[in-house]
Amino acid sequence: MSPRDSVSGETLENPKYMFPVADFLYCSIYDSPRLGREVILFPDFEDRTGRTYTYIEIHNGNIADDSEGCILVGETRGTINGNPAVLNSNAVLDDIIEVCRGYNILVKVRGGD
Repeated sequence: MSPRDSVSGETLENPKYMFPVADFLYCSIYDSPRLGREVILFPDFEDRTGRTYTYIEIHNGNIADDSEGCILVGETRGTINGNPAVLNSNAVLDDIIEVCRGYNILVKVRGGD
């Protein structure tokens, strides 16, 4: 069992690629060849309009341009060169993966403020 059972932090999405609010069962830890590290991978899904989403990840990154439809995670919100950002992203993603390893992962995506 993991020594911790939760991770707190902030998220950031690229507004050009945001996907719908939903619950996603069976997300998995995935070795992303593009990022060269483990991330959380959503299963492929289709929204109400019929648009198909594939290879959507929760991964490290700081500003919206670091994502093309994925969710970035970080410890706190801030700014980088005037851009909204999440900070300490690598450490938070490492913590998420540590807590989730060996478990079925349920991710709930909710609209934010």
